[in-house]
Amino acid sequence: VDSVLQHDADILPGNSGGPLVDENGQVVGVNYRMNDARQYFAISRDEALPLIETLRGGQDVDSIGLNGEAVSNGEDLYGIWVSSVKSGSPADDVGLEAGDLILRMEGIDLASDGSMADYCDILRSHGPDDVLSIEVLRFDTEELLEGQLNGRELETSFSFSDSLGTENGAESGTAGSTTDTGSNVEAEYSEYAYITDEQGILAVEVPVEWGDVEEIAWTGSDDEEFGIQLWAAPDLDAFENDWGVPGVVLSYSASLAEEGYTPADLLDSIDYGEDCTYTGREELPDGFYTGAYDVYEECGSAGSSALLLALLPEDESYLARIEVYSANEADLAASDRILDSFLVTPPGQERETNSDEAVESVFATVDDIDTSDLLYTYMLVEDPAVSVLMPDEWDDAVSDDWIVDDEAIGLLFNASPDLDGFNSGWETPGLSFYSAQVGDDPLRPVEALESNDFSDSCTYSDRVQHRHTIYGITYSGAYDIWVDCDGGDNAFVVLAALSEPADHLVLLYFLATDDADVEAFDVVSSSFYVETEATADLIAASQEASLNSASGLTEDDFMELTDDEEAVTLMVPVAWSDTLSEDWIVDGDVIGRNVAAAPDLDAFEASWEVPGVYVGVSQSLAQAMSTDEILEVFDFSDECGYDDRYELANDFFTGAYDIWIECGDVADQVFMVFAANPSDDDGTIMLLYINLVEDEDFDAFEAIISSVALGGEISQSSNQATLPTATVVTSALNLRAGPGTNYSRLATVKEGDELTVAGQNEDCAWLLVFTPSGQPGWVSGRAQYVSLDGDCATIEEVDAPAPTSGTAGGSSASATQGCYTFRNELGAELNITFTNRDTSWNKTFKVAPNGESQQCFDPGRYTYTLDAPPPWGSTNGEVTINRGDNFVFPIYGD
Repeated sequence: VDSVLQHDADILPGNSGGPLVDENGQVVGVNYRMNDARQYFAISRDEALPLIETLRGGQDVDSIGLNGEAVSNGEDLYGIWVSSVKSGSPADDVGLEAGDLILRMEGIDLASDGSMADYCDILRSHGPDDVLSIEVLRFDTEELLEGQLNGRELETSFSFSDSLGTENGAESGTAGSTTDTGSNVEAEYSEYAYITDEQGILAVEVPVEWGDVEEIAWTGSDDEEFGIQLWAAPDLDAFENDWGVPGVVLSYSASLAEEGYTPADLLDSIDYGEDCTYTGREELPDGFYTGAYDVYEECGSAGSSALLLALLPEDESYLARIEVYSANEADLAASDRILDSFLVTPPGQERETNSDEAVESVFATVDDIDTSDLLYTYMLVEDPAVSVLMPDEWDDAVSDDWIVDDEAIGLLFNASPDLDGFNSGWETPGLSFYSAQVGDDPLRPVEALESNDFSDSCTYSDRVQHRHTIYGITYSGAYDIWVDCDGGDNAFVVLAALSEPADHLVLLYFLATDDADVEAFDVVSSSFYVETEATADLIAASQEASLNSASGLTEDDFMELTDDEEAVTLMVPVAWSDTLSEDWIVDGDVIGRNVAAAPDLDAFEASWEVPGVYVGVSQSLAQAMSTDEILEVFDFSDECGYDDRYELANDFFTGAYDIWIECGDVADQVFMVFAANPSDDDGTIMLLYINLVEDEDFDAFEAIISSVALGGEISQSSNQATLPTATVVTSALNLRAGPGTNYSRLATVKEGDELTVAGQNEDCAWLLVFTPSGQPGWVSGRAQYVSLDGDCATIEEVDAPAPTSGTAGGSSASATQGCYTFRNELGAELNITFTNRDTSWNKTFKVAPNGESQQCFDPGRYTYTLDAPPPWGSTNGEVTINRGDNFVFPIYGD
C-alpha cells in the first residue's frame, strides 16, 4: 500500500476489509489496520477501486497466496510472519507453512522498518510466474530454510544439529563408537521418555538410553543455592568426565532473574575454550523466549559438540539454561527432540488462566478438585476415550473411534449443551477429546499444535505450557489460545499433551463463550485422564491410597472389624467402637455370620440419629431369595423417604441397593441397604445396611464400603449340617418346581450330583432338594433315580406347592385349556405377561435362567410381552391358544 488514510473511527479486529464511510454515507476507503497507539488506517477508495476491478476479472493482485503481517523485535529479528497459506498457491508449492517467518526475498531484508513495504514492492515489480528467492525461519524445528517461489522447494540451510558439527560426528565413525558408556550405536534413537524433577518445574524428552537421571541443587562457586538442575545421561559419572558420553543438563532459577542476571550471564559462566573450538554466539530466534546460544565443536579426543542455550521468558520471572552434549549423529538428531520438548513450569504457575476462581492445576485425584463454588456444577464422566470432570449441563455427548485416513487410531469423546450447535459454529460451548496410544515415534505436543491452524476463522492469542498430575499420571504439553472466532466474543483452545507413563497422546479442543466456560476449561484441563492397561494399576493404587485423603481421614481413623471365622471383614471408624460378631440366626436356625459396629449398638438399633453399619453373609439365604427379594423385605416407607434402587456391579459384588433419606425426620440423614452376591459366587449373599448422619459418617462411607471382603467358612444351622443327601444314579434327572411331572422343569441334575434333601412328599416319592449350586427344587425319590443316604422317616414331610391358578389360565391344565412350556435359554431370569385380547385378563409369571415353566390358558387370542434384562430387553408378540394345545415355547438370546 503506497498511501493510507488515517481516521478516528473505532475499528476492531475483524473489521479489516470493511468500508470506511464519511458523514454522508459515502465509501471513502477500505479499513486496513490499527496499531497499539489506537491509530486507524484505511486504503483510499481511489487506490482500492482499480484493484477491485482486477480481482473481479479473476486475476490475483500482488499475491503469492498467503496471509501475513510485518513483525519485528525492534532489534535484529524481523520479517513477514505467515498466518495462513492458500492451498495450491506459489506459497503452498514452495512449502511455506503457517508460523513461518519470511526473512528475505530476492536478497532483500523484509520488514526491517516494521512495515510490509519492501515485501509489496518486490511483488509489484515482478510477474506472478517469476522465480523469487526466499529465506525462511521455521520456529518449531529451529531451522533456516531456502527456496524459490515458482522454483525450488524450501530446503534446510541451517539447524541446531548442523551448528553442532554433524561432520565431526561422521568423522568419529559409527554412532556411539567412542566409549562403552557412550551413545546409542544406531543412527538414531528409537524411543524417548519424559523426565522431570520432583516439583515438576523442568521437563524434557530424552532417549531412553539416557536413563541415569538425577536432580541436584544449582549452586554457585560459594555453594549458594539459587535453583535446581536436572541431569540425564547413559552414565552420569562417565558423562562428567568423558566428552565421549552424551547427556543433557537443565537448569532453572527464579532468584537469578530477580537479581537482574541475563541469558548472556549464564552463557558466560561456562567456558570450554580449552577443550573445544568455540564457533560463536547467536541470538535465539524463538517467539516464546529471548536469549542466545553458544556452540562448541571438536571437544576432547572424541570430537564431540556442546550446545548451550540460555532463556528468559517474556515476563522475566526466571532464567533457564539447556546444555546438550553430543558425541555422534544419534545424539545430534536427539538434540532437536530435546529442544522441541523442553518445558518450564514455574512453581505455582502450572497453567495461566483467565479465571479469578481457577482451581489448582496439579492434583492427586479427581476428588481433590473443589468445584463447589464455581459457576457450573460438575459431573465425572468415565468414557473409554477419557475420564474428566465437566459441566453437567453438557449432557449432549457421544463417543466414537478416532479415524485418520479411514483407520481407527484411537478414541474420541464430544460433549456440549448442543452438539449440533457446537459442531456447526462458534456460538455454542463444548469440548472434543481425542486419545490414542503412541508408538515408537509419537507425535509430540508441539507438532500436534502446529497442525491445528484456525487463522482463517480466529485470531491467534498465545501458547501456554500445560502440566497436570492425576492418579500418578502426568500430562505434559501446551495449549494454543485462539480468540474472536468468526467475529464472536469467544475463545477456542487446542491442548496437546503426552502422558507419563508415556503411552498416550491426548488432544483437547475446547470452545468457551462466557466466563463460566473459561472456568470450565480450568476444571476440564486439570481433571482429565485416560485409563489404559499401562495406567490401570497406577490409577487403582492411587484411588485406594486416596480413599480417605479428601476428607482428611487416615488409616489411623479406622479399625478392622471381622468375625471369628473371618467370613466377613471390613474397616470401620474407630469411633464406632461398640461392635459385635456372632451367628446370623433366623427362626432359631443359624443361616450365616454377621458383624456390626456403631458408637452405641443399642442406640443404633433404636434410633435414626446414631450412625452404624451391619453386615450379614449367608449361603442358605442365597438359595432361598434373590437380592431384589431381600431388599423388598426392608421397607422403611413409614419412617423414611424413598430415593431409589440402584444397580451394584463392580469387580467384587453384583446386586442392588436402596437409599432411604431423612428417616425419623433426621435432617440430611441417609440409610442404605445393600444386597449382593460376590462376583465369583452366586451361592453366597451379603446383606449390608449403613446409617449416615454426620459429615464424618459420609466422609468414612467410601472407605467402609470399599473395604468389605468375604472369606472363610460360613456357619450354617446345626440341623442343616445333618440333613441327608441323595446322589443321582441316572444319567440325567429333571429338577421340577413341585412333586410331580405336571410341575415345570427348572433344571437338570446329572449322574453323581450330590443333592441336599430338605423335605419329602408321599413317603419320599418326591424329594425337596438343593443342588450343588444351591438351586432348590423337587426330584423323584425312586431308587432307579437317586440313592438316598438317610432314613425317609426322619425327613420332614413338605406339602406340595399349589399349582398356579387364575380365571383364565394356570400352570395346571384342565381338559378345556391349552398349555405352553416356556423354555428359557437366556441364562437370565425372564418375566412373561400374557393378556387375553377379548377379556383383558392377564397374568405375569417368571421363568428361571435356563429353566422351564408350563402355563395353561383358556382358548383365545393372547398378546404377550417377554421382559429380559440388558442386553436383551423386551419383545412383544401375539398367539392364538386352542383347547388341547401342548407346545414348547423356546426363548433364545438371538
